[in-house]
Amino acid sequence: MSDVVLETRDVKKFYKMGSVTVQALRGVDVSLKSGEFVSIIGPSGSGKSTLLNLLGCLDRPTEGSVLLDGTDVSKMGERQLTDMRCKKIGYVFQKFYLLPFLTALENVELQARLAGVKDSRRRAEEALRLVGLDGRMGHMPKEMSGGEQQRVAIARALVKAPKLLLADEPTGNLDTATGSEVMRTLKKLNEQGLTILMVTHNPELAAQTDRIIRVKDGLIDGSLN
Repeated sequence: MSDVVLETRDVKKFYKMGSVTVQALRGVDVSLKSGEFVSIIGPSGSGKSTLLNLLGCLDRPTEGSVLLDGTDVSKMGERQLTDMRCKKIGYVFQKFYLLPFLTALENVELQARLAGVKDSRRRAEEALRLVGLDGRMGHMPKEMSGGEQQRVAIARALVKAPKLLLADEPTGNLDTATGSEVMRTLKKLNEQGLTILMVTHNPELAAQTDRIIRVKDGLIDGSLN
């Protein structure tokens, strides 16, 4: 079996803006191997967020293919696609999206239940321990720092044991020190075998990953190890 978890084949994405067609991606080929920690960087409007949305099965390409575990998800129906997202992909965003009236543990446990995870309470506790929040499980989001809230969001993504973690500017709302704390958490998870794809505007954070994919004007501008 191939160790390629995720790949695109000549992916193009066009958007209609009135009478104008915007070419967000213009024939992109990328691949991600099991256990890699890869970052995507590029200027605003380069197509990096569009690419992440396609790789995360949150959108479909206009042309080309996106393969997750060898399955062409671009040909799936909406129900199949939703099931694939639920089972195989965890998401972390710039905003934490925690429910303010639930504790850290309850936020993570809710995701576990929605994903159909058995022993949801135990799995939520395990996920929070993985991100170093053993002592904060009973705290409300307002009682936690930004870095702690983002680590709760990471635990929420991990609770369903995804094949792949996609992180879209996970440190974008954090100061330098707190962002470094979140980055250390991601690197630790990667060292334990989790495959991670991260979009960032921060070249210093990107340099800490195994490989950097540069996107410019809807094309891959280079890939650096």
